[in-house]
Amino acid sequence: MKQLIITPGLFLLLVIAVIVIVNIHARRAKGENGFKQTIRKSLFWLYLCVILSFTLFPICIPQDYPVDFEYNLNVLELLEGLFYRSTLILNAENALLFVPLTALAYNSGYTAFKKMKNSVLLAFGLSLGIELLQAVGMLTNVMTDACACDINDVITNTIGGLIGCILVNTYIKKIEAAKNSCSKPYSLHDSRIIEIRIDNNTLVLKMDRIFEYVDDEEKSYPGEIIFTKVDFDECAIKVFNSPYGNEGVKEFSGKTLSIQEFKDDYPNAEFEIVTETYHGYDTVYQGWVWRGEDDPQFAIMSIWNMGDMNYKLH
Repeated sequence: MKQLIITPGLFLLLVIAVIVIVNIHARRAKGENGFKQTIRKSLFWLYLCVILSFTLFPICIPQDYPVDFEYNLNVLELLEGLFYRSTLILNAENALLFVPLTALAYNSGYTAFKKMKNSVLLAFGLSLGIELLQAVGMLTNVMTDACACDINDVITNTIGGLIGCILVNTYIKKIEAAKNSCSKPYSLHDSRIIEIRIDNNTLVLKMDRIFEYVDDEEKSYPGEIIFTKVDFDECAIKVFNSPYGNEGVKEFSGKTLSIQEFKDDYPNAEFEIVTETYHGYDTVYQGWVWRGEDDPQFAIMSIWNMGDMNYKLH
């Protein structure tokens, strides 16, 4: 009898082949920045498939012998880890398997996974899906290795995903603190971006003035803000036809532009910064786009960079 056998190694080879093809296409179509973004997403999908290879493969169609279907819904067995070393090690392995998953999900560039709730739901949903697929595999007799559908696996996998989220958020807070900590307090409120320059993965914002506060005294200087290691695929400028939430306006329309598209569509415009916020890799400016001195448009500029943010005063 002929059989189709898919081993973990074969499955991962197929996944890697697809990922390589996708990245080659991204390199040609999107350039360096798009290629980097695709790499991050590919690492996320590759690790997800590694988890699948460990938990679902090998499979054999048709199977030579029946595999017994087993399941466990006793959550109290988690407590056995307090008394039995083997159970503790098994629970730790299940948790550690999912720690990199949520970390890679956050760094993948998928906006949804920047929220801890969504990343934890990813870990829970993937683990539950694996247990259900294992049940289907055993009931249809295509899995070669006997395994039990265990609610405790779902719990420990989800805990691992939560740990990954906590580690990533702790790291992000350190980056945020480093960005916000500087020897001199600066403010960009009421400053205007009068020129935008792009040099490979570096973004330079030329400012008409940067405010400095020393000993309760306000000073201002022309200068530049330099962002390094910028991922321009994750940057955007939203320009609105009406300022939402302002003076009772509840409906609005507008468009989202890349930074290069904004430079092309608004070549002589100035971006007046009203508020500035910083969170991890993200810098967000809200304010007004001025073309002349009449009828400015409300806009939001989002910058995503993994490098430094430097102030250069003239």
